[in-house]
Amino acid sequence: MPRTEAVTPSVPGTLTFDEGAEALAERMTTAVERRIALYGKTSTDLSGGMDSSVVTAVASKRMPVLAITYTDRQMAAQDDLLYARRLVGDLHGITHAVVDGSAQGVRHFDRLDSVTRLPVTDSPSLTLGLLAIKAAHLEPALAYDSRAHLTGRGGDDVLDAVPTMSIDLVRSGQRLPAVRRTGTFARARQRSVLSVVAAAARTARTTHPQALTRLAEELERPSPVARPGTSMSWCGTTAAAAWLTHGGRSALADLVGDAARRADPGTRPGALHERLALQRMGEEHATFDSIARERWGLPIHAPYLDNLVVDACHAVPGWSRSRPGDFKPLARAAFSALLPTYALNRRTKTAHTESVYAGLRANASVLASIVRSSTLTQAGLIDPGRAVAALEAAVRGEPAPLAGLHSLIAIERWSDTLPIRRELFWEQAPATGEAA
Repeated sequence: MPRTEAVTPSVPGTLTFDEGAEALAERMTTAVERRIALYGKTSTDLSGGMDSSVVTAVASKRMPVLAITYTDRQMAAQDDLLYARRLVGDLHGITHAVVDGSAQGVRHFDRLDSVTRLPVTDSPSLTLGLLAIKAAHLEPALAYDSRAHLTGRGGDDVLDAVPTMSIDLVRSGQRLPAVRRTGTFARARQRSVLSVVAAAARTARTTHPQALTRLAEELERPSPVARPGTSMSWCGTTAAAAWLTHGGRSALADLVGDAARRADPGTRPGALHERLALQRMGEEHATFDSIARERWGLPIHAPYLDNLVVDACHAVPGWSRSRPGDFKPLARAAFSALLPTYALNRRTKTAHTESVYAGLRANASVLASIVRSSTLTQAGLIDPGRAVAALEAAVRGEPAPLAGLHSLIAIERWSDTLPIRRELFWEQAPATGEAA
């Protein structure tokens, strides 16, 4: 995960909300300013959301920056661009560039037809499904001669808290506040309070090894019952699990069973999910940075993922950091002197669902071909007919597992690059002598 040199000792133990807000303000300012001091000319993402707005505002205090807002025909109905433009108008030192992906003819899953033209990363990257969009997005930064590009990635993972933090609250002895918090969570998502509280109670009575063992047993059944994980579960299957063959379920069950034997029964679900989400975001950022350096010569930095920033936020327990009915109160407390009130009080968040559907429709034939010839299919792990059926449902505009499709396509294109690009990293060395 990206690191910065420690300029003060790591945050020890547990901080109060106010202490955490003070530490966050200090650490984020340091993380951004040190990059600008190192690179000089800098660009930033500015979606109009709180996370990118903080990064852009801190950067503009140090020196003039270029802020880039990406939009398209589907996103235009949202309010990202309105917030971004208003912020640029109220702050000094920001040049604003707006990139309209629809006007430039770029969509999700473009440019995946030729494996030899794809970038290589150490692990599968969802950025492979966004290559054309990222190229358009970063074009103004390259024209600006930016030496580094800053994003707000990771903000959700350090400023917000996972729903299962309510269960950690129970295990800390605060049962009544936990029930109230869970009820508020259920009502905010228009779900039955009793069902969500009951799910949380079941998870609280179950250890992590027990939950993994049950999942492995369900996967091994000839006709497994679909048991998707809920926001209050240890784990579960996603819609993409329906694509697995019997051999695929058995292989996955072996992996889950092995994880169950190694799992710590003392692990708390909130802490576990928080760590896993942060690791996934850190890995995804690392692959995006690798692609951007290889393809455009531009390093991508995510200050929220710096160890010192993560430490400052996670030193505040999740149930204190995130409050029911509120949105990222820790950031509002930390940056109240930096951003206008409207930017800190924004509650909306743009969904990219319609843009993903549009990309799937435009590239359906290429994507179906990728799935049918996939390495997972050749290994007998997935049924390509089921995965293609999900893709075709998405093309028709029906509800579909978009995250699963995106992940499958990224995995397959990544695996396809490995044998083709091996010569870039390996060469056959002649034997120097007889083996002993």
